[in-house]
Amino acid sequence: MVAGHLSGRTSIKSCFSSWAACLSVATVFARGRGNRSYVAIIDTALLSPHVKIYHVPKLREAGICHHHIPVEYLAYGPINGPAFHCVAYDDIFAGNFASLAGRSYRNTSFDWSIYGHLDKRVAAAKKLASLFCPNPKERPDIIIALTTAFSSLVHCGPVMMLAKMTLDKKLFGELIVHLAHEIKNAMVSTTGPKKPGLVNPLMYRELPQLKQMVLLLERIELLFLS
Repeated sequence: MVAGHLSGRTSIKSCFSSWAACLSVATVFARGRGNRSYVAIIDTALLSPHVKIYHVPKLREAGICHHHIPVEYLAYGPINGPAFHCVAYDDIFAGNFASLAGRSYRNTSFDWSIYGHLDKRVAAAKKLASLFCPNPKERPDIIIALTTAFSSLVHCGPVMMLAKMTLDKKLFGELIVHLAHEIKNAMVSTTGPKKPGLVNPLMYRELPQLKQMVLLLERIELLFLS
């Protein structure tokens, strides 16, 4: 079943769904699925006990499949309820997605007034992030994570960029300004020593946009400890 799912075989019934940690990867796959495509997010902390998440390279190491797809994760079992929310790809693209990525995403048509100005880019990213979060007051961590993800689309590019990539300090500073309210709410929304987790330290991060997103979120998480 795993091999058939990863091969895209439609003749089998799969108990798995495919997921990616990288926003740019998810949108590329959604774009190729026609007008009725969606991009979804899941909160792994809210998944039902029966749902299990597997990184495809780990399945390969176990001899379950021969596919080498490091950007892909498989979820076993149905995902629903508060752990799941999806947005139509058309709505994402209409929300200035192309202007957030600009030339780094091989776009030929985008709004330079957004792409060329960091403050407007982060503001647009936050507005786009809100599409995935019906209750932003209750889940400021989702707004923080997705605003950071959309803002970091500008760092999409060849893998060779990874070796030299460091934290984008200007982008970090702008995120702190635009997400000040959400960061404050996230810091006080959890009682006790445990604070909201924005990123899994063990997640795959070997793509430029993904690595920059992780660097930014790890730095924001440090604010929760202050």
